[in-house]
Amino acid sequence: MIELPLPQSISSEEKARELIRMWHSEDGELTVTIDGWLDNPNVCGRLIVDLAVLIAKDYVATDVWRGTLEAALYRILSAADAEIQNPTNSPVLE
Repeated sequence: MIELPLPQSISSEEKARELIRMWHSEDGELTVTIDGWLDNPNVCGRLIVDLAVLIAKDYVATDVWRGTLEAALYRILSAADAEIQNPTNSPVLE
């Protein structure tokens, strides 16, 4: 299994906690486990938005995305909205 490393800024914090783990299997199945701290769907909703912002920032910072932060975030949220409105059955990572 391939795991991502802990961010250096977090690895030394005693009270830091992992909130979500998500895996993608070879057959295309996505699986997630969440920390008990996320016991409220409203908290999960806010976390999803925070995650989208952090992903957009990382795209721009690492030059994965050549556009602006705002454009990256718009594309992420637009794709999420499209998936909510019309769910697909195909795996995300093929």
